[in-house]
Parts: sequence; C-alpha cells; structure tokens
Amino acid sequence: MKISIFTIATVLVYLGWFTSSANAGSMNFEKVDIRNFTVDYRSGMGTASFEHLSTKIGDFSLNFSDYQVDLKKEDGKILFAKEDTSLLVEKIQGSVLDSISVLALDNASLFIDPEVALKFYMDGGEFELGNGIQSFGQMSLECKSERNRNGDVMSFLRPCFKLGKLSIPYLNIDDLSKSTLAEAFPVSEIEGVDYSEEIKKIKGPDVLKDINIMVYNNRYNLTLKTKFIVNLKLKMEGKAEYQEEQNRIVFTVEKAKVGWFSVRKKVLKEIQKAGIKNVQVFGYNIIINL
Repeated sequence: MKISIFTIATVLVYLGWFTSSANAGSMNFEKVDIRNFTVDYRSGMGTASFEHLSTKIGDFSLNFSDYQVDLKKEDGKILFAKEDTSLLVEKIQGSVLDSISVLALDNASLFIDPEVALKFYMDGGEFELGNGIQSFGQMSLECKSERNRNGDVMSFLRPCFKLGKLSIPYLNIDDLSKSTLAEAFPVSEIEGVDYSEEIKKIKGPDVLKDINIMVYNNRYNLTLKTKFIVNLKLKMEGKAEYQEEQNRIVFTVEKAKVGWFSVRKKVLKEIQKAGIKNVQVFGYNIIINL
C-alpha cells in the first residue's frame, strides 16, 4: 500500500486531536514556520500549496517541502485531499470556512513561536465574503506573545489581543460592494453638501487605503482612508476580545468617526446588512465566529 507524506501528517493531526481531547492542553504547538504559502479557491474547489512547512506539535515534528493539496467544499464540509489520503472537516456552518466563497493568497509566510511572536505576511490576495470580490495589497500581522503561555492549537490568537498590529496598504472595492460603503460613508451629511448627483455616477469608494488596526490590552484603534468625492478618514476604537470557549472574536465599537461626524450606527448597520455567514451584529458588538 502506498503511503504519502500527507497520510502521515493526517495521522499525526488525528493523534493530536485525540491526545488534546484526552489531556486538555497537553498537545502544544512549539513552533510553526510556513513559507511561500499560496491558495486559489473558487466556486467550492481549489488548491493550497507551500514551499516549506516545519512545525513541532507535542512529541511530533513535521517537515514538508514543495507540497500541494486539493480543496473542496460542499454540504457544510470541507475536504483536503492528496494522493491516497483525505482529511474531512465537518460542521463548518457559520464559521469563516463557511463564509468564504473566493480566497486567493499570494506568497504568504507564517511564523509562530509561543514565547516570542506571531508574524504573518503576504504579497496580496483577494476574497469574497459578501457581495463582490475584494482584492488587497501586501498584508502584515505581527503579535507579541505572552511569556509562559501554553501553545495549544488556538493559543496563537491570544497575544494578538495583548499587543498586535495589522496593516493593509489598500483594499480595492468591487462594484457590487460600493453602495454598501456609500451608506457607511454618508459624504453629503459629513460635508453638509448635496452630492446626490455625484453619488449616482460613482456609486461609492473605489478603494480603502492605509488600513491599520492596533490592539493593546484588549483595546483596538482602527484607521483607514478613502476618497468618496472628497478625501475621508475613518477612525474607530473600542474593545477587542478573543472568546476562546466560543471560538469567536468580539469587537465593541465605542467610537466610529469621519472627522467630527459619527458613523458608528451606519457602519454597524451596513455590516449587519452584508449578510456574512460568520459575522453578526448585536448592539454595538461585531461578533466574528471562527
């Protein structure tokens, strides 16, 4: 019987899940290093590949080079397949995997060390969560780790809420999504000028620029710029919390302003109207199910 590297990796993953279920917290990630990771997923099918992957999980060490797996999503499940072996993830309804219909990542890299940091970079990509396909430029995420934290499967997210920074230079907006942004940026109200004729022609902003999110001790500040007839700058702030037991992130929007004009209710309303499967709005809270 032919046994592929993917077969061995899948067995180790199953062993990891079994061990961590039997002994909570005993199956730890000690380090993860992924280089030149690419994804091309559309219409329920795609591929994921990487140039190099190395990790240590408990007593297991994995090292792969120049590897590719096929992806397929249907009926609330996602299948990862390679040669003679497949890994099926069930019950993804309401999660990030359920929400994404298009995802492309270009030359991404990820480094995780439980006692040092999390660093994630990519040259660019595109995605579809609601209406339209949005493309973005180089993305970077850096999070400083807590000392002596455990290295369980999801613990890499925790330091991002102690000290983390996400930067995206630009996000191109699909024509299908422009009207949603136009509602979130009511330029006529902000400027006190009737721009209704101009809005009919251009529909909404073409691009969001200089997107930066800083998180420190479970509080975040978000800033971004756009041009919608005039130059606008959005500033948001509030609480940011990773709720591990529910496997979700909660952003509380305490302030959202363009200049002196509050757009908090409008931003929350448009996020709710977008109908993204894994995102809900309750009051001033944005809940993102992972």
